[in-house]
Amino acid sequence: MIALLLLLMSETILSHSLIEVPPSHWTAVQLPVPEHETTVECRFKVVKGSRVQIYIADRAEAERFHHGRSFAPVFASGFESEGHFRTIVHEAGDYVLLLDNRIDARGGAVVEVTLEETRVPTFQARELPPARRQAVVALSLLLFGAVIVFSARQFLKHS
Repeated sequence: MIALLLLLMSETILSHSLIEVPPSHWTAVQLPVPEHETTVECRFKVVKGSRVQIYIADRAEAERFHHGRSFAPVFASGFESEGHFRTIVHEAGDYVLLLDNRIDARGGAVVEVTLEETRVPTFQARELPPARRQAVVALSLLLFGAVIVFSARQFLKHS
């Protein structure tokens, strides 16, 4: 139960909006990733217009994309009318969600986008020092013995 609550606390909805993408152009949406190993989940659906391609890229790679150079996005979808993807962003930083509508020059696209991020919980299990482990085991055995003695007395009293 506690693990479920911690998981729910670590999920954040970044955006749920309609984004207009002009014909033969692309649109960028800021995607800040504050922690390493963050899972980014995106659902998108073209409400009006043609198919779009979705990219997630860091600022430097988005700048290369803007200048028409080859770039290495963290994630790239195909040209689709709707879709869902989940990807892990390994490094914290400023990222950009790019919606590309350059496949169809006739009309713009209106895309409904929902972005969520899930962070890995920051707590870690650690091992107790040997002396403390021995104390925990001894107290546990003592408590278990006390429960057995109490139960035996109650059983014998009623027999």
